Parts: sequence; C-alpha cells; structure tokens
Amino acid sequence: MATLKNRSVLSIIFLTVFIDLLGFGMILPLLPVWAEKFTADKTAIIALSAAYSLAQFVCAPLWGRLSDRVGRRPIILLSLIGGSFSFLAMAYSPSLGYLYAARVVQGIFTAGGLASAPALVADVTTREERARGMGMIGAAFGLGFIFGPWFGGELGKISTALPFYVAAALCILNFFWAFVMLPETRPQRGAHPGGEGLFSLSRLIEALRHPELAFLLVIFFVNTLAFANLESTFTLFVQDHFQIHSQRDVVAYTGRILGYVGIIAVIVQGGFIGRLTRMFGERRLLVAGILMVGIGLIAIPETHGIPALLAVLALVSVGSGIGNPSIQSLISGAAAEEHMGGILGISQGLGSLARFAGALWGAFAYGRIGIAWPYWSGGVLLLLSFAAAAAKLLPRARQSAPASIS
Repeated sequence: MATLKNRSVLSIIFLTVFIDLLGFGMILPLLPVWAEKFTADKTAIIALSAAYSLAQFVCAPLWGRLSDRVGRRPIILLSLIGGSFSFLAMAYSPSLGYLYAARVVQGIFTAGGLASAPALVADVTTREERARGMGMIGAAFGLGFIFGPWFGGELGKISTALPFYVAAALCILNFFWAFVMLPETRPQRGAHPGGEGLFSLSRLIEALRHPELAFLLVIFFVNTLAFANLESTFTLFVQDHFQIHSQRDVVAYTGRILGYVGIIAVIVQGGFIGRLTRMFGERRLLVAGILMVGIGLIAIPETHGIPALLAVLALVSVGSGIGNPSIQSLISGAAAEEHMGGILGISQGLGSLARFAGALWGAFAYGRIGIAWPYWSGGVLLLLSFAAAAAKLLPRARQSAPASIS
C-alpha cells in the first residue's frame, strides 16, 4: 500500500502533468490551421509533428539520464520554462521556417517532462502499485486532452493567436506551482556512474541485450509509430473526410472529438487500470490493447458521419488506455531501479523516434497516396504487433529479472 507521502507526491505530479498537457492540448487542433497561414502543402503541415518528435528523440534519453544524476524536480521545472518560451515563439512566428524552429524548441524541452514524470512515479511506487501510478500519469494526459483542445478551440474563435499566449501563461503558473509543491524523489542510495556520458549508444545496446526489455522496447516503438499516423493527421482528416470548409468549425469539431477521446482515457486509466491489472495482468492488457487500437485505426476511414467516428474512437481510446500504462509498467519493471530514469529516457526517446517516423509516413501517405492510408497502414502494423506480442508475452512467466544497464 502506498504511503500517505507517496500518494501526495503522485497527486502533485498528476496536477503538474495535467496543467502542462492542458496547455499542450490547447494548440493541437489549432496548429494545422495556424500553419495554413504560411503554406497550403498538407505534407509540410503534418511534418510539423515530425520536427517536434525528432527533437524529443534526440533529447529525451539525455534528460532521463540527467534526471538520474541531478534529480527529477529540476528537469521538470526547466521543461516548463522552455515550454512557455516555445508557445510564445509559435505565436510570433512570421514564416513556416520559424514555426518549425519553435516546434523543435518545444520538443527539446517537453522531452524533459516526458522522461522525468514516469521516472518520478517509479521512484515512489512499488512494482504492484506502478501500473496504477502510470495510469495516473495517463489520466493527466487524458484530462489535458479533454479540456485542452476544447478550450483552445473556444479561444481560437476569439483569436487564433490567443491559445498560444494562454498556453505560455499556464506553463509559467505551472512552474511556480511545481517549484513550491513538487519534492525531489530520486533515490539517494547507490552511487551514480562516474566518468560516463549522460547518454551513449552503448547503454541502448546493453538494454537491448536483455531479451524481455528489448522485446518490450521494440513493441513500444512499433505501436507508437502506428498510432502517430492518427496523431499527426487527425485535424486535416476531419476537415477532408467530412468536407468541413470553415476553419473555425474544423477546430471546434476536432477539439470536441479529442475531448471525447480524453474522457474515455481518463475513465479507463484513472478508474479501472488498477483493477484490470489485478484481474488480467499487464501482459494480457497490453496484447488486448494493441488489438483494439489496430482494429480501430483500420475502421476510422470507413466511418460515415461523426457518430460512427466516435464509436470507433471509443474502441481506440479503451485500447490505448489499457495498453499504454501496461507497457510503461512492464518496461520499468524490467529495468534495475538505479537505472530507471535512463531506461525510461531510452523508451521515451524511442517513442519520439517512432512518432517522428510515423509523422513522416503519415505526411507522405496523406498528401501523396490518400487520406485513408495513414490509418490503414497503422492498423495493419498494429495487427502484426498484436500477433508478435501474443506469441511472445502470453506464454511467458509473469515476471523476469530486471535489466541492469551500467
């Protein structure tokens, strides 16, 4: 059972991540519309997500290792300050090139929070409690996606620049909140590796030599790549698939749909993931989640009307809600405790590389082949991942020895 102190820390990081994602979610349905001021090339617009994810890929493992050395708290605080600057830079971008640069800056700094928040949860939870702790982080993401896109859409009706300013202000307020409330959680026991770089390819190679950890990282990479097809193209898909010509209507529809997706994610990750994990185990939940998301992605282009799309997205949301915290928990459980930040940093870096590759493919497929192809290809990839995960994970024993990356 988690101590009162640990529950308090989880509550604090939950609120910190929620406020951070609230600002991030506000610009999601608006960014494609904002980019249309500079170009009509949808491939270039979608590729903004690739630039953001590439910056995360480069920086997340470094932030993770740095959090092992200096602590989770300073990395999270620095991430919030950098996020505020990036929102303002996007608001004042005079060209597509400047907008790309601002997205890269955002990717650099948000990578710190993405690597440090799961490590912080792992610091204050036992293995039995970890899935629920990761679920709380997922619920914070979900809440950010409930209120962020909707709030951003409403602000966008007043001014398309206003959501960027409000998001920057939220980052500053969040910084002061975290500065006062967020404690340091990095374990003090054990010496830090001396004389070694913050990140090196050898650490990733050593991680991949651990059979279960390597397989989990590969599954995480493939699944994130497939899902990135939806993330990077969704606003334009809603616009084109349902023939919505008003930019304000596109923003409003997309914001409300993403809010609906977030509600389901919060219900699953915040209310049911602990019980589901005890009933079925993380491995079965991961396998089931992959299957549900794969079927859902393939079905999205076949929907006719918003109600049908919402029904399919419910399947995707539930699958993602049970799969994401399960694989994060399995990865953290396969890593030795003193290298938790490094392993989670590696996983977040691989996730960012997958989102980069997925966004690039989504941009090419959407703009050059057809608007359904990012969803069909992502769904097929997930069905292949489901088959591999079912064959590898379900027959295995429930627990493997943690990997020590030193």
